[in-house]
Parts: sequence; structure tokens; C-alpha cells
Amino acid sequence: MTTTSKFTTLRAIEILRWGDVRHWNDLYSMWLRTHTGKFNLVNSNLAGTNLAGVTLCGVDLTGSNFSNADLTGANFSYCELENINFENANLNNAKFTGSKLNNISFKKALLNHSNFSGSNITNSNFDFSELKHSKMNLNNLKQIHFKNIDALGIDLNFSFINNSDFQDVSFANSNLSGCKFNSCDIEKVDLSISDLSFSTFKRTPIKETNFSQSNLYNSNFAGCDISYSDFILVNAENIDLSLCNLVFNDFTCANMLTSNLQGAFINCCLFINSDLNDVNLRQMYSHNCDFTGANLNKIQGTSYTHDLISELLKRNANDEIEKLKVAGLVSINHQWNWNNFKNYVQSENDLIKNWIKSSLAEYPEIKNKVFD
Repeated sequence: MTTTSKFTTLRAIEILRWGDVRHWNDLYSMWLRTHTGKFNLVNSNLAGTNLAGVTLCGVDLTGSNFSNADLTGANFSYCELENINFENANLNNAKFTGSKLNNISFKKALLNHSNFSGSNITNSNFDFSELKHSKMNLNNLKQIHFKNIDALGIDLNFSFINNSDFQDVSFANSNLSGCKFNSCDIEKVDLSISDLSFSTFKRTPIKETNFSQSNLYNSNFAGCDISYSDFILVNAENIDLSLCNLVFNDFTCANMLTSNLQGAFINCCLFINSDLNDVNLRQMYSHNCDFTGANLNKIQGTSYTHDLISELLKRNANDEIEKLKVAGLVSINHQWNWNNFKNYVQSENDLIKNWIKSSLAEYPEIKNKVFD
């Protein structure tokens, strides 16, 4: 029987390599009662070992190798982990709560149902790993690589994520509410049926990403470049898309009530049957967009774009105000704001003038007022 006085680093590594987890846990527990500081397992090679259920809280594991190891249910809580190799390891149900992780490789690791809550993770790689139903809430993540990851049902709520790359990741059915993404790259990510309410995206380009059926209530994408992404059936009430570059996005049946699209450039997007009631479209420019069936009531002044005017004019409205109010041609008191519209028309090039004139061809009275 090894006593704590003989519990040296070499003896500890020997016990762990045998996979005698119960013996290690008992000896380490006794060692903690009589020692302060960290137990030294620096640069340990424990690759391929069976360490299911091992407790390594507070152990100095700097530079250690756990590749291909079975660490199911292992406890690394409140550790400072640096330069560690967990590639191909089984870390299902492992705990990293409250830990600091730097330069860690989790490539191809199994991390399903793992718990990283309250951790700080920097310069680490999770490529080709599995993180299904894991917890990474209240985390600080910086310079993290997430590529080809299955993270179905992950909990990332209220995490701060900086300078990180997400490509071919599944975050479907996940909780990302209150997340703050700063200077990240997001491409081909599945965020469908997820909660992203109150989330913020700054300086974060988003490409070919699926937000369908997700909750985007009060989220902020201001100034982001968002292209080829789906927002079908999303709850995007009060979403901020101001100054965004929106290209080939699908907002079909989206609830965008009171959202902000001020100054956005919108090209080839679908808003079919979407709810744009009371949306801010000031200084917005749209081109080749489809607003068929969209709720365009109480739209706040637009830049009189062709697709919006065309959609409005082809509807069977009861009066001229109803036909053109989306284009911002009427003031709050329902008086025609002809001077502003005429000034806008005169400031545009001949091509724009011609299609406005063409759009108004069926409404000679309005046309004459604009082009008199």
C-alpha cells in the first residue's frame, strides 16, 4: 500500500498508467489533506490509458499527453491547464468547471455532456470533436477553433466569444442566449431551433448559416456582413440589422416586428409572408427582394426602393395612402410628403427615375404630382 509519504510523481504516473483510478483517487485525496500547492504531473505521458472517473482537480498537468485516453467522467474542475493534448480522447461527462485552459487540443475528442461552465478557454482547438449537450455557459472563449463539430443542444448562454472561428458546426437546438460574439467568423453553422435572444454579433461575418425557427428576439447584428443564410420562421422581433450587408438571405415567414434595418444594404433577399410591421427602414436600400405577402403596415420611412414600391402598388389597397405608405410618402398626419419624395427622385440617376415612373404608370394622378 502506497502511503502519502511515498506518493511521488513517478509513483503517481505509474498508478495512472495502470489505470488504477480508485487507488489514485484515494491517495490524492489523502495527499490534499496534508499538503498545500499543486501535485506535479507536468509533462506526463498518459496517452491511451483508461482513466474513467479520475479526479485531477488542482493537479499541475502542464504539457501532458492524454491522447486516445478514456477520461469518461474525469474531473478537471478549477484546474489551470496549459499545452495539453486531449486528441481522440473520450471525455464524455468530464468536468472542467471554473478552469483556465490555454493551448489545449481537443481535436476529434468526445466531449458529449461535458461541463465547462464558468471556464476561460484560449487558443484551443475543438476541430472534429463532439460536444453534444455539453455546458459552456458563462465562459470566456478567445481564439478558439470550432470546425466540423457536432454540438447539438450545447449550452453557451451568456458566454463571451472573441476572435474565434466556427465552420461546419451544428448548434441546433442549443442555448446561445445572451452570447457576445466579437470579431468571429461564422460559416456553414446550423443554429436552427435555438435560443439566441439578446445575443450580440460585432465585426462578425456570417455566411451560409441556418437560423431557421430560432429565437432571435432583441439580438444585435448591427454592421455585420450576413450572406446566404436562412432566417425562415425565426422570431426576430426587435432585432437590430442596421447597417448590415444582407445578400441572398431568406426571411420567409419571419416575425420581424419593430426590427431595425436602418441603413442596411439588402440584395436578393426573400421576405415572403414575413411580418415587417413597424420596422425601421430609414436609409435602407433593397434590390431584387421579394416582399410578397409581407405585412408592411406602419413601415418607418424607406429609401423608396423599387421592389418595395412595386410590391405596394400591385396590392389592392383601398386608397393611395395605403398603397404608398410603405414607401414613406406620407407623414404621420397622413398628408402627402411630396417635396421629400420629389427631392429623392431628382437625386437619383435616370435608370431609377425611369422605373419609378414606370411603377407609377397605372396611377397617373400620383405620377403627375411626382414628375410635374
